Amino acid sequence: MGACDFSAVFSEICSSIAAGDSVSQVEIYSLLFDNYYLSHKDEAAILDKSDINKRKQGKMNAHSGIIKYYCQDPEALAYDIETNIIPLISDKYALRDTFIYMVKCDSCSEEKKADTLADTDNLPQFFANVIIHSFGHNSVPKNTSPDI
Repeated sequence: MGACDFSAVFSEICSSIAAGDSVSQVEIYSLLFDNYYLSHKDEAAILDKSDINKRKQGKMNAHSGIIKYYCQDPEALAYDIETNIIPLISDKYALRDTFIYMVKCDSCSEEKKADTLADTDNLPQFFANVIIHSFGHNSVPKNTSPDI
């Protein structure tokens, strides 16, 4: 497992979706950032398979507007996660444990790790903290095949 960058976090979320739910990466991305797309309807059209796949592979970070929006309002991201993502995850506690491991192994400061890991029991807020933490890293390209 590599750095705690957005592509690694997004890949873990995609991998955690229950097998019975046929949800595409584009749908997961749009559900994850639902508040942003609801308030920026004109930008919803920028969601395409190739961009989402590039984000998952580490060739692109999350959209800059999304990063700015959720860094200013992390509670909105926690709400999107609680409402749209957690119900789809097959084992939310396994995902939590994976995220804890990723943050602990990250090369950021101990203070940043402590802030990100401050409340691991509040899953929506913790997952939001990890995603916001991942925004600060440059993605590392991965050798993965597209699975959209």
